Amino acid sequence: MNPNQGGYALELIKGDDVLYLDDNIYINEYYPQPDNDYVRTFLFTDRSIYRPGQTIYFKGISVMQKTKGGHKTFELIKDRKTSVTLKDVNYQDIKTIELTSNEYGSFTGTFIAPQGLLSGQFQIVAESGQALFNIEEYKRPKFEVRYDTLKGTYKINESIKVRGLAKAFAGNAIDGAKVSYRVVRNARFPYYWCFYRWGAPSSASMEITHGSTTTQTDGSFDISFNAIPDESIDKQTKPIFDYTIYADVTDLNGETRSGETIVSVGYESLLLKIETPEQVDFNNFNAVKIFSTNLAGIHVPAQVTLTLKKLVSPSKTYRKRLWEHVEIQSISEEAFRKDFPLDEYKNENDYLQWKEEKVIWSKTFTTTQEGLEYLQKTGASQGWFVLEARAKDLSADKVGKDANEVIDKKYIRLSSNTNPQSLPNEHLLVTKVKTTAEPGEDFSFTISNPYEKIFLLYCVQPSSANHEIANPSTIAWQSISGNKTYTYTIKESDRGGFYVSGWFIKDNRYYSFQESILVPWTNKQLTLSLQTFRNKMLPGSEQEWTLKITGSQKEKVSAELLATMYDASLDAFKPHYWQDFYLFAGTNQKIQFNTSSNFIVEPGRQFYFGTYKNVHSYDKKIPKFTMVGIKQFLFLFWNE
Repeated sequence: MNPNQGGYALELIKGDDVLYLDDNIYINEYYPQPDNDYVRTFLFTDRSIYRPGQTIYFKGISVMQKTKGGHKTFELIKDRKTSVTLKDVNYQDIKTIELTSNEYGSFTGTFIAPQGLLSGQFQIVAESGQALFNIEEYKRPKFEVRYDTLKGTYKINESIKVRGLAKAFAGNAIDGAKVSYRVVRNARFPYYWCFYRWGAPSSASMEITHGSTTTQTDGSFDISFNAIPDESIDKQTKPIFDYTIYADVTDLNGETRSGETIVSVGYESLLLKIETPEQVDFNNFNAVKIFSTNLAGIHVPAQVTLTLKKLVSPSKTYRKRLWEHVEIQSISEEAFRKDFPLDEYKNENDYLQWKEEKVIWSKTFTTTQEGLEYLQKTGASQGWFVLEARAKDLSADKVGKDANEVIDKKYIRLSSNTNPQSLPNEHLLVTKVKTTAEPGEDFSFTISNPYEKIFLLYCVQPSSANHEIANPSTIAWQSISGNKTYTYTIKESDRGGFYVSGWFIKDNRYYSFQESILVPWTNKQLTLSLQTFRNKMLPGSEQEWTLKITGSQKEKVSAELLATMYDASLDAFKPHYWQDFYLFAGTNQKIQFNTSSNFIVEPGRQFYFGTYKNVHSYDKKIPKFTMVGIKQFLFLFWNE
């Protein structure tokens, strides 16, 4: 049977026990790419939009992609003739020209944007390559709409005034222009620890106000609105309300330009943010970044008290729930443990619910714009910790002891890279030293679990650029007790990276991990540096520009440069950018494991026994159904 033509339905039989899995299992084989060569062409235009009659400048680069044994190589195609065609919006050929590539595999040419045709998206097409652009009867933008930088702090229900500015690209102000505006409110919640027990609140968008005004002689205009909050949201969730101001400005010539800005208002005017990885080696837990800003994201110095507390982890291992935790627990824990010794009673596996055991250290400091703060030593202690930052709010109506306290928390797993130990709730802990490596370096990671023994299905999948693609993966069963460390020496053929994944089943629960190891194409990178010089001793001297190109090892390289200059105001119609080459493949996972049809709660299943059996029905009447006060009929079926 060819698995690519369908799937399998499994029936497992052992003695008198039969398990029929009425789920289709699809297995798609991976077919390596055949050995062949083909041309890839990359096309670049100097702009993304043109008027009819304007000159379209383009450049192309031709590359030969060769595949042998699953391994890809690329070569520039030199001194080769190629056809380049301009197509209209209906994909009809307008003009074709013949060009020859130079020693760098590139060619250049021009087309004249046709007149009298349907406007829209045109394209230039070459062998296995294309470039898209628009030809329109556009009118170049004359002005733009901007807003003053918002540096102030605002309060809930306060009247806020925002100043905008309509200014021509030539520098003059746009006065007497009509401004149509509206203000829309949305809510966000920066502190997840305020609501993780019951889920994130929701707040629908709301238009606060709308109206119109006129720009002044200096091109400015003012928009005022009240910072109305969503009072249905609990203040304890620390919401921030973003008021987005949309303005459409139409000048005396009928040209309309739009601009928008956001004003953020909350019950507190200070924001704290802790930045640190979630899993850290306790020997390297030396510094974190702590930022204090106003709601506009501008740094505000604040005196912060930072405290590290250890959490109390469970003493036993309980398997994960298949259903949500009940709101009202009607069974005592003692009775529950008697009937369900393997399962969670509450949320024992959730470290966010754990109690604080002790304070490891505490320190007070003033934040800086860089946010870097060095820490005290934690000692050789593994487990879950909470890093807590506290500061007084900046609100002017409450100062000193009466000021609101702003809090941010970060839950951190401290362990040892050399000898990690999983907690009872950590059914599968993966500890890795780094996720990026170069050829010649060693990459290692450790798998830890609290069980005496597990059987892990372990899989290594190289990237699609590796020559081992003919054997796309290595899969093996492995027995693990406690910890197991895997070490790899990165090879040149590992460029592009690879995946390491695995899973095991314990007590009818599925646990898995997946790690991607990045091995970048640093050997293909070029470094560009731009330098300018002007002789100040020589009046009226011209400025000289020098571009320096070096390889990955700072060696000199011979390269051809493509550069263009265009009117950036055209980005208002269609932004201009160039496509990447994407010659060197990255990590591509080919095998994925899932348990979407296993270890799930299922209400029932229909069985078919191969032949139909006659059944007759009879009905039993229930004259009264006192719960709802109506008659109810129950239809039952019985086999002959």
